[in-house]
Amino acid sequence: MSGVQHHVLPGNGPDIAYDVAGDDHGRPLVLLHGLSANSTSWAPVIERTAAGWRSHALDFRGHGRSDHTPGRYRLADYIDDAERLLQLIGEPAVVIGHSLGAIVAAALAQDRHPLVAAVFLEDPPLYVVEPHVFTGSGLARGFGVLRDHIERLQAEQAPVDTYRDLLAASPHPAGDRLGDHLHDDALWSRAGALAQVDPAAITAVLDGTTFVAYDPDRPLHRPALVVRADPAYDAAFQPAHEPRLHRTSPDVAVIPMPGAGHNIRGDRASRHNYLNVLSDFLTKQPVTTMEIRS
Repeated sequence: MSGVQHHVLPGNGPDIAYDVAGDDHGRPLVLLHGLSANSTSWAPVIERTAAGWRSHALDFRGHGRSDHTPGRYRLADYIDDAERLLQLIGEPAVVIGHSLGAIVAAALAQDRHPLVAAVFLEDPPLYVVEPHVFTGSGLARGFGVLRDHIERLQAEQAPVDTYRDLLAASPHPAGDRLGDHLHDDALWSRAGALAQVDPAAITAVLDGTTFVAYDPDRPLHRPALVVRADPAYDAAFQPAHEPRLHRTSPDVAVIPMPGAGHNIRGDRASRHNYLNVLSDFLTKQPVTTMEIRS
């Protein structure tokens, strides 16, 4: 076993940071965070999978320790970040993605990527990001407000504590505060991420640039599982989306997480269940080779 090691991907393009932790000889996991988050959000998953798995947690461009790339926050750009990491690993990995990261993972599975063995999708906004849906969604409203706060706080060079307090006091769909629902480590991780994120990455999602070329109705060609948040708490993947998913990818299981908000693994109501479901999914994934998966 080894502690967290910080790296930057080699090769051409922007500097893309990633962390490696877990079993030095374990099977590879690739962890892809959501919009305005970063690699530190995966700490509970890295801890749970430390025996037998080698975790590679990416900071997408515009996030965490990675370069900001104004004007280059399309889905294809994020896929390129993930592909650079997969190529470096060099063997098929299980890809775990949340929100934006879940769409990247889904797109890789749609493309039959030879270095993707399976995908685990945490509350993926597969259909919410369609322009005619996203504009009026709670997700869009929330990110619009969040971007405005980030721009102000970054201009003021506010400390991370200020971001943490803002998040904790934010209203939750249950009628109380976000801080009443998220684990403290999730709040601090997100606070640090907000201090680092390029607000232009959020703008690109809000104005439709990021997902303009995304087709959610292409089949997933890798083993996949969706865990969805509670529909009462602004889930990105709603129960009504299941029939549409199953029309193109009938073998994908969808597991609800009652009481969970969009950040399922960070939520006190669902972290334990989430980690159990993930562990079960991973134990069912056979050892793969490029020849088998291509």
